Amino acid sequence: MKAPRHHVSDFALLQFLELEYGIDVASLRRTVAWRADAVGWPSCDATALTSQELRLHVSGGTVCGVSRAATPDADLP
Repeated sequence: MKAPRHHVSDFALLQFLELEYGIDVASLRRTVAWRADAVGWPSCDATALTSQELRLHVSGGTVCGVSRAATPDADLP
């Protein structure tokens, strides 16, 4: 299959999800912020907070990425 000609920004994707599927993006944004707030503030050298199974990547007080937190047995085959 041929790759699409257009790139879709993260902002456009969020707008699409909100308009097409009725996902409340503002509410999800608040939920992520509350989870980060509940964990606290990263130490001087830290750039991520761990909340349950998620790692919240923080830069200048802004959560700029979310990924799965490593689990203790993640390196096992």
